[in-house]
Amino acid sequence: MELAGKTAIVTGGTKGIGRAIAEALVRAGVNVSISARHEHEITRAVDELNKAGGASVNSRTAGFFCDVRDDAQVKAYFA
Repeated sequence: MELAGKTAIVTGGTKGIGRAIAEALVRAGVNVSISARHEHEITRAVDELNKAGGASVNSRTAGFFCDVRDDAQVKAYFA
């Protein structure tokens, strides 16, 4: 399946399994939006994910604060 140019949302994308998924998607050329509950981790993770993509991959990574346990935050994230 060709993923380049697609967009994915990865919750918990700053560490652990979420981070590994985000890295794999970035390397496949996917635009990735990560969310996390800890704002201080988001900027670092986005910078590292953009570097992980390498110059040859045309993907972008964005990060947003979102606690998926809070319906209002989830709605705001998708808005």
